Amino acid sequence: MIPLKTKIAIRFIPIFVCFLLTHSNAFSQGQNNIWYFGHKAGLDFNSTPPLPVTGALISPEGTASISTSDGELLFYTDGRTVFDRNHQPMPNGTGLDGGESSTQAVLILPLPHSSNLYYIFTTQQNAQPGRLSYSVVNSQSNGGLGDVEPTQKNIVIESGTTEKLTCSKHQNGTDIWIIAHRLNSNQFISYLLSATGLSTTPVVSPVGSFYASDDQSGIGYMKASLSGSKLACAGTVPQILELFDFNTTTGEVYNYIDLAQMLGADYYVYGLEFSQSECFLYVTSSINRKAIIQIDLSAMNYEVLFENASVEYGALQLGPDGRIYVAKNLSKTIDVIERPDLLGGLSEYAEDYLELDSATTCQYGLPNLAPFFNITNILSYSLLEDHLNLCQGTETSISIHFPYQCDDEPDSVFWSTGDTTSTIQVSEGGLHWVEVYMKVYKLRDTIIVNALDCSSVVRYDLNDCESFMGNGSHIDYSEFVPSYPQPLSCAEIEAGTLHR
Repeated sequence: MIPLKTKIAIRFIPIFVCFLLTHSNAFSQGQNNIWYFGHKAGLDFNSTPPLPVTGALISPEGTASISTSDGELLFYTDGRTVFDRNHQPMPNGTGLDGGESSTQAVLILPLPHSSNLYYIFTTQQNAQPGRLSYSVVNSQSNGGLGDVEPTQKNIVIESGTTEKLTCSKHQNGTDIWIIAHRLNSNQFISYLLSATGLSTTPVVSPVGSFYASDDQSGIGYMKASLSGSKLACAGTVPQILELFDFNTTTGEVYNYIDLAQMLGADYYVYGLEFSQSECFLYVTSSINRKAIIQIDLSAMNYEVLFENASVEYGALQLGPDGRIYVAKNLSKTIDVIERPDLLGGLSEYAEDYLELDSATTCQYGLPNLAPFFNITNILSYSLLEDHLNLCQGTETSISIHFPYQCDDEPDSVFWSTGDTTSTIQVSEGGLHWVEVYMKVYKLRDTIIVNALDCSSVVRYDLNDCESFMGNGSHIDYSEFVPSYPQPLSCAEIEAGTLHR
């Protein structure tokens, strides 16, 4: 036997399983599964990784698409023409009011509690009057291929708005807030879409930057987070990057934070996206320094993930698989942020992640999608092995650790042992699991505890070993092999002088 010292370090990190905890039955999760954008480009997220597909629209920037809850395409649009699932223009589906080069030219939302009515909201580009309008599609008309209702087409809600357009789920889990921004103003406007239709009286929130018609501040994305409680805005020139809170009950925008000062004058932001945990905001810069940037919203600092002076970066869009996809103008490939909820380089920026179909190219835009549909079932990674070795007759602690730092506390924690604390004591082998409930998602993981006989952890066979004698008369031993009763998942062994 050999005197030895062992050190076993175990950490336990959950795999993400993300979904809405409240009102989770309001929508299923396939509505954002098929994208069309750029020059006839598309992605089908019903496969992993998504499959490149070819569509009919050609748009330099804003597009939108909608599928059934099972991920079957219904229709898509660039804000001017609505294409059915056969890639043909719908009846009455041409001449919509969206701008050809509006950042977020269009957004598609289902009418709550309706199985066939969808609202298409459109914005115009910076050089145009800036109307915010809507049209209504009946997906069951035209033999199930859909039709734009002729009496509900290009209905103007507001005159004089920027290119920014997003949405948030109401606190009741059913209704939807449509959020835009007035031009020549610092006013956000929020409209409520409910089962009875669209309320055309907006909630007005005067907060943040002034978006002028004589510059390019109205160009750039506005994005809501998964829970809808956070809102971010980008303005291209002059540089604007803002973070707000959003009240999902009242529709008010408040708590303005200027993030542009953090980045300095080198970056001019266009694309935006939140990670699912809402701990990180990702932005693209395509003027001056061309880069992908991660902003840690808990520490309020940033890191440049990737930079390429020859690439014009555009939109960022969270996919149904939990990854964030990156548009590059006139590119045949799409970049991706593999693990958006991890800090810095751990987020794994992948250049040229997907090659698009031949004869299709990406441009500046990706589909403008409702964020509350982007709830992944299981992210495709685990950070450490989920095994722990325990000596019989002893106990050890298992604690939950998050791979990001956020100031949010879990709503609740529940272990297989019945404990509800962040740390438990384990004295027996077996399978253990934990569920951690956050405001918009649930984390779950399992860990296997192996109870070992630790009376002798490591044995060495010294019958055949190699000896080095000071006088040079070496004895030839061919083996010095340790043997383990059971595999160890993590160990550091320090041994002193060996005696036979």
